Amino acid sequence: MTTAIPAMPDGAVSVRLLQGLQRRIGSRKMGLWFEHTAKVGVSHDQVRVVVPSRFHADWITKNFKEHVCQAANDATGKSLRFAVEVQPDSFAAASTNRAQPGAELPHRDGNGRRTTHPDRASRDRTSDTQADSAAPSRLVLKTDAIGHATRQNDTPTMRRRRPTGFDLNDFVVGLSNRMAYEATSRFIDSDPLGPSLFVHGGCGLGKTHLLQGACSAFLQKHPGARVRYYTGEEFTNRYIGAIRSNTLNDFRRSCRSLDLLALDDVHFLSNKKATQNEFLCTFDEIGRCQARVLLASDEHPRDIMEFHERIVTRFLSGMVVEIHQPDRDMRLTLINRLSGRYGLALTPGAAELLATEELASVREIQGTLASLRALAEFSPDSQGGRVASSHIEVGVILVQKLLNAAVPAVNRPVQVSTIVATVADRFRMNVDRIMGSSRQRQAVLARSLCSYLARTMTQHSLPEIARALGRKNHTTVLAAVRRIEKDLAAGAEVAVCPDVPAMTLECLVASLKSEIRSAAGSRPAGRPTGRRRAV
Repeated sequence: MTTAIPAMPDGAVSVRLLQGLQRRIGSRKMGLWFEHTAKVGVSHDQVRVVVPSRFHADWITKNFKEHVCQAANDATGKSLRFAVEVQPDSFAAASTNRAQPGAELPHRDGNGRRTTHPDRASRDRTSDTQADSAAPSRLVLKTDAIGHATRQNDTPTMRRRRPTGFDLNDFVVGLSNRMAYEATSRFIDSDPLGPSLFVHGGCGLGKTHLLQGACSAFLQKHPGARVRYYTGEEFTNRYIGAIRSNTLNDFRRSCRSLDLLALDDVHFLSNKKATQNEFLCTFDEIGRCQARVLLASDEHPRDIMEFHERIVTRFLSGMVVEIHQPDRDMRLTLINRLSGRYGLALTPGAAELLATEELASVREIQGTLASLRALAEFSPDSQGGRVASSHIEVGVILVQKLLNAAVPAVNRPVQVSTIVATVADRFRMNVDRIMGSSRQRQAVLARSLCSYLARTMTQHSLPEIARALGRKNHTTVLAAVRRIEKDLAAGAEVAVCPDVPAMTLECLVASLKSEIRSAAGSRPAGRPTGRRRAV
């Protein structure tokens, strides 16, 4: 088929140029990168390409410059210079017209191939309202005057969407999340490391902040780029709505013609086979167009239950990074930065005292600060609660009062078998490898961590720990404990699995302790969670 491409008024030469270009790159890429986002023509001794944004200019220059020049040489019979110009105003009117009901739009059939609707204009006039409710037109992230990203609908009605409120520049970077932040920053640059990036970690660690901040930063770097942010639930609901309203082709076109698709809470697609198949096709189509997919989930791709292996392998084809629980230094930074939002002026000692608490996520820190604000308001006469200007000054005594007032958790005894099962889950190995005599590096590290955690989280003596771990002599356990303590003091980094990026030992220990406490109170000791696969 032939795609209608806008050309500059150069007569038959431009027509031959565009036909030759389409033969070289194919109708799909021609429609995606030149149909509505580029004007191509010959002017004097050069072939000119006019585009709406610097992003399009960089992409066309990088991927299609040679094809454009060869097509121009064939059409004119002479060698022409390549020139690309950014003129956003030249495309503003065309973009508005394409959003109007009844306008001719490129269409994809059920297999993703580009076709033309029969009697499209008349059909759109009657179904535009229905299509808008099920599969609204492209959502873009925009930045308001104070730097907060907001999502808006680019239909003529311009209905406002809920603000995202996240900016990549506000993301607090520490040892526990530096890898994820650096990977995300690199991913939105002009030369990413791969077609996709998968960020995983526990709740409240900043995955949504990274995704929405990346979308906003991508638009700032590439004005005019097509960007969409979905949660897994939103993608599923829109897909179901599109099926019910018979607007599936519109939904697919809106998702598969993007420059960047960000999908949060990927694990929501678990056990939804039809939605997984739809997303798989969307992922493949975006990849063929050399666009980018940014993903986030609470779990590693291999650990998401009832997820099709084909999708898992697609996720693993890109970079996979993990966000860990904040360490003490990062908790201190977060507390100092967030306390002002709650009207609190913490003394250095008070901030240090809060940072020593094992607050596992940003949300827990926010909840603690909110409770501290309420306590300071309700007891303004208490020491450390003195009101200073617009902020309430908080000292060590008030923080200690808050911590003492917290309802104590029911502490169940932690069994060594629970520690071993949790460490085995994290390292994706069988318990027998930890209990055995293997000297393989990861097995030794896992065994040493079991010794250290058993020493610090239980009341067992060294001989008792040695017997529980299958060791003949308690000096083996003592040596392992001292080795872990030395590595912790040195800030050592470790890798639990070959396909998982390295993390600090401190972050790993804190994460394991949290999982062990949860396991001790939610399941019988020693029973594996089943979240990770043993190897």
